[in-house]
Amino acid sequence: MTTKRIALELFRSRPEASFIGYIPVFIVVVLFTLMGLSDEGFVGMLHFFALLIICIAQLKFRTLAGWLLLLGVSAWYTFDVILHPGNAHGQWLDYVVFTACGAIPAIALLIFRPRLKTRVPVGL
Repeated sequence: MTTKRIALELFRSRPEASFIGYIPVFIVVVLFTLMGLSDEGFVGMLHFFALLIICIAQLKFRTLAGWLLLLGVSAWYTFDVILHPGNAHGQWLDYVVFTACGAIPAIALLIFRPRLKTRVPVGL
């Protein structure tokens, strides 16, 4: 495979893929964007705003690159919260909620992942 072919596959629109897996990601990103805006202002929410744009684009185009990016961010956030609970001692509900904010979108993206079309072998 050439680099050009890989890039074309990563950014090819997949209308046959389900958009349902992106809904939990969209909800969490909107929540975090609003939290970033209220806590740290405009600069604090820029990276969430970029993820929000990617989520909106994924709802329409559903590319493999966008799916991989959102899955990676969700999984990374989940493991980061699990491995670094911070001030979770005595605040277990916050710990569970923020762990779920990463785990539920990651699981939804895995369940509704873009699948290969079944190919019928030629010449059999």
